[in-house]
Amino acid sequence: MKTQYHFILIIYILVFILFLIYLFTDCDDYIKVLNTGNIKIDNMPYWVCPDKNNKFSRIKKFNKGKTSMSILDKWSITHITHGMIFFTILLDINKKYSNKIIYISLFIELVWEILENLPYIINKYRRSRTIYRDYVGDSISNIVSDLIFTVFGIIIAYDLSIKPHMKPSLKPLFYVIIFFELLTYYLIDDNIIINLYSLFIENK
Repeated sequence: MKTQYHFILIIYILVFILFLIYLFTDCDDYIKVLNTGNIKIDNMPYWVCPDKNNKFSRIKKFNKGKTSMSILDKWSITHITHGMIFFTILLDINKKYSNKIIYISLFIELVWEILENLPYIINKYRRSRTIYRDYVGDSISNIVSDLIFTVFGIIIAYDLSIKPHMKPSLKPLFYVIIFFELLTYYLIDDNIIINLYSLFIENK
């Protein structure tokens, strides 16, 4: 199967999952994922919608207290960078392109989404920068959306580095990743570098 078809298939499946969540869950539905005693962290909502008559009332909201709960949030764009970085690293390790790199990159992103919803990581975020102070984890729909944005990043990385009958080139990717890091810092005062610093260095 052509690489382009893999991308189409993955995006179709993820969008279909979002559609199913929209159709078959109510605004108050959640899945209990943890047992910390803090219901905001323990109960992961499927789809956040404060206006009970309109599920699309929180497709894109950045207001305090609902960080990372909407389908689109201020960090959505950073997941494009995730996709590019994972693809770049895996391509460099593999030395040649294979469609499995797409799926491994997406799997790594899924693992990250799981990890950043663990109490330990949530608390590390909350103790670091003010911008993370209200973080209580993601909603299911937000996680699926983040995966979709990661696929977009993988597509960009693929188009920049893989050309027919040519050896893969990583150089253009580095420039684009730097551009996205500067862009996200300018737009939301955050990026992957700051994120990792806040998690693993600032709060040791």
